Amino acid sequence: MPAAAIEEFEDRISSSWNMTSTDKSETVPKKRRETFKARYVLLFLILLSSGLNCYLIAHTSPPRSEIYEDRSGSVSNNLLQKFRIFRNDVGNWENGDLVGNKKDKIQITFTNFGWHTANGRTFPRVKATRQLYDAILEHERYNVSAFSDATGDVPYYVFLDVETCGESNWPAMVGNQHPEVYSDIDDGRLMFKSINWKSIKRVVDKTLSSLAMSHPDSRLIVMNCQGNGQLGRNIYDAPNRDSHIYGKVVVVSLSSSARLVSMHNDFGIPPLPIKPVYLNDKELKQLKSCTEDRKYLFSFQGRNRIPFPEFKQYMSSLHNGKDMYIEFTRNHYTKAEKTNTYVTKQPQNKFDFYNELLKKSTFVGVPRGDNLYSYRFSEVMSAGAIPVIYADDWLMPYTRDVMNFDEFAVVIAQKNVNATKDILMKISPEERCKMQNRALDLYNNYVSDSNGRLRGILEVLDSKSRFAQNVAPH
Repeated sequence: MPAAAIEEFEDRISSSWNMTSTDKSETVPKKRRETFKARYVLLFLILLSSGLNCYLIAHTSPPRSEIYEDRSGSVSNNLLQKFRIFRNDVGNWENGDLVGNKKDKIQITFTNFGWHTANGRTFPRVKATRQLYDAILEHERYNVSAFSDATGDVPYYVFLDVETCGESNWPAMVGNQHPEVYSDIDDGRLMFKSINWKSIKRVVDKTLSSLAMSHPDSRLIVMNCQGNGQLGRNIYDAPNRDSHIYGKVVVVSLSSSARLVSMHNDFGIPPLPIKPVYLNDKELKQLKSCTEDRKYLFSFQGRNRIPFPEFKQYMSSLHNGKDMYIEFTRNHYTKAEKTNTYVTKQPQNKFDFYNELLKKSTFVGVPRGDNLYSYRFSEVMSAGAIPVIYADDWLMPYTRDVMNFDEFAVVIAQKNVNATKDILMKISPEERCKMQNRALDLYNNYVSDSNGRLRGILEVLDSKSRFAQNVAPH
């Protein structure tokens, strides 16, 4: 309690005593005795209040997301600024440092230019970004005040609190004509329309000049879900990336060409699945024990909009309905007026059949679409099947020390699509089973949700040999 408040309280006690006392000879000694008593009472109350507050923070603090973002959308770190200590079920922070067995790991944090401002809800974002955002907030290495409190002595992995992903095909492939489907508009947040790359460039430059980035091991993580495009021209042009400052930018991309990125910094990320497959206990047991006999050696069901015609020509010749199943379809989405959601015009049994087809297939074709990546990649892995990838020069997810494609996938150059069957037949049943189980394990650890994707990102950043990128041949 401030000294002025204590003096005011003492004066009130003294005034009260003077009004009731009639013996002026007792005024001075009695006033002193009453003053001392008041001070002891105040000191006891202050100590009791401080101890109670510390106990409540240490033992009854809400989840991080409840502390970090208030109802107006602005970030509140008053508790951290006041007490400099935070504790929850997944990690302990003391004086800004993570204690315990994670102490040697670099902390992660957000900038405070967009979502982490008082007007945070005026900065739009897509649902895919929201998933990753929530995963970061709940991570044990997240430090809410690191960006604003940085001194340059400690390295950080800094994520932008503005939209740079712009994924418009998740959770449904409706295209950018329907932003109400893929925009994170909960609690009145504005609808996402497009990315202003000039503004993003200014945010990147401002972040790179901050104290949080002054440590030589600090890195700025920029999520990119739209191919090279504007991001490439504005952020990671080769001349800029060769400089000391821009060399700290790490672009994590969904659909970038390996020829246009920094092979010293950048890496890919898997797409979130749209139609994941869930294996039951019996199917999982059969897969693990290698006793599962899947009907189809190879299958593909999907749209006929494949950008290289050789794929459709060859795949059509493979179909026999016995051990090879090939079907080209047209997936269109239409609005369900009552629920404001989008569903396929195909009957529900087509979706069911697609999932069942993946369960019954050992290898599944994963050709590139309009972009280099395909959601089919993640969906195939969820079924414990082996993805057969045709996407020349795609910067594939993570790096070889996190996700080694030789262990769970077959990657074929587009020009060699006609050799698909011969390549697959050379893989023994024992090796196929190992690859299938590895695919499912990697899916569960790094692909199935944004917690896993963040785990993969951090493992790549932490790795000392993280420059062994996964690149599709061409």
